[in-house]
Amino acid sequence: MTGQVDGDCKTSPLPPNVTSLYEACSAKGVIDGYDVEVRVLKHSEDDPEGIIQFQLSSTKNR
Repeated sequence: MTGQVDGDCKTSPLPPNVTSLYEACSAKGVIDGYDVEVRVLKHSEDDPEGIIQFQLSSTKNR
């Protein structure tokens, strides 16, 4: 597996001028011929809950 992680879900600061969901962290990679992306969205910095988005697609569809 190859991949890249951006941000830290616990300490990512709220970007300036954002009043709705923001991306607290994300990870992208390739696993067994599939592009995989996971993103965690939050409403605020102190929100303990997050929305997890998961995207999977075949590398053949690039």
